[in-house]
Amino acid sequence: MPQLQIFLPENWPDTSTAEITPLFWRLADGANTRHGESAFGALPRGAEVELILPAGRVLLTRVKLPPGSSQKLGEVVGYAVEDRLLGDPESVHAAVGTRSADGNVAVAVLDRRWLEAVRTRFAAAGHRITRVVSEVATVPQTPAAWDLVWYGQHGCLRTDEEQGLAVDGSGDSAPIALQLVLQEARETGSVPERIIVHDAADGQTMPDLALWSRELDLPVEAGKPWSRERVDLPTRRGINLLQGSFAAHRSGSELLKRYRLPLALAAGIAGLAIVLSAGDWVWLTWNKYRLQTAMVKTYRTAFPESKVDDRLVQLQMGRNLADLKRARGQAQPGDFFYLLSDALPAIGATGGAAQGVRYERGKLQLDLRLTQPQTPEALNRRLTSAGLAARVESVSPTPGGVLARISLSGGNT
Repeated sequence: MPQLQIFLPENWPDTSTAEITPLFWRLADGANTRHGESAFGALPRGAEVELILPAGRVLLTRVKLPPGSSQKLGEVVGYAVEDRLLGDPESVHAAVGTRSADGNVAVAVLDRRWLEAVRTRFAAAGHRITRVVSEVATVPQTPAAWDLVWYGQHGCLRTDEEQGLAVDGSGDSAPIALQLVLQEARETGSVPERIIVHDAADGQTMPDLALWSRELDLPVEAGKPWSRERVDLPTRRGINLLQGSFAAHRSGSELLKRYRLPLALAAGIAGLAIVLSAGDWVWLTWNKYRLQTAMVKTYRTAFPESKVDDRLVQLQMGRNLADLKRARGQAQPGDFFYLLSDALPAIGATGGAAQGVRYERGKLQLDLRLTQPQTPEALNRRLTSAGLAARVESVSPTPGGVLARISLSGGNT
């Protein structure tokens, strides 16, 4: 998605010239980046917008806050910095950054009505704002140093990744705001090793950095020139002010557009899985038909006089095969002698004496007299441990002991 970065001037959109005031912008679209200045109505479209607010519009500070989510903390930040505000805490919007090792949380505070007016103006023009940061976030950051972008009569100071402030000139002397923030840093033991000044005034005379060094009692050096054209979009930092009620939300069409490729890939994989499953089902169905046809053909060859139902050919073939085996004297699982051979181990497993035998339609019932009372569950366990699939139907006490009825049917082993 193309990213459009727009720098807002200090008085925008409060003046009647807001529509014609040129706004500096940078558009990053993949590997291509272009920039320019345009009136509000002529800004590039079709990109996600990041607004860069003037440093003077945003108060960046650190406060002690209890643990909690960014949304809940944002609701109380205004009251936590009430002593640093000129207005009502409820009239400000606060966003929360990272928490430092000492428990202090970086926060950004600005006028709620002004931010709402800016967002409304962009929304009415069809621009979707996804990120809002202070101008401080565009200032270079040098380890163990403070960086100051200087425009000739004023500047923008960055003291760490999420902190900084606007700085006004004081003639040839070091800016008063810079002196005050450095004094505070000395009190807290967070003095930088040096201050680096980046010229952003298109070649105008730089301030007397040697004088600044003496007044601040700290090395002040000239850094690389700075320009909005060279602000690196992918590596920008800072607290995103779109939190709480100002949080950006994506519409369904935007989500669909953003994730179009992954969705298309997922749909392709699902479609391929369906095709492969359908192909596998067709293959198995054809094999079943082929085997069924071969089975029917074999059955008709073996039993030409039999009427065959193709759906029951397997059952009919099994019955006819059993009849042939019986006709040739081969015992079947449901035959009397076959079941009786299975019943003999049952007699030994229970320690009982046979009192009666009944056989009917492939089922053999064996009555055993036991000398010791036993429950049906105990008898079943003894039969199972002996490897028998017999079933205890009943256990009845008698004058001579206990009579147990055990049944075996065709297929038991």
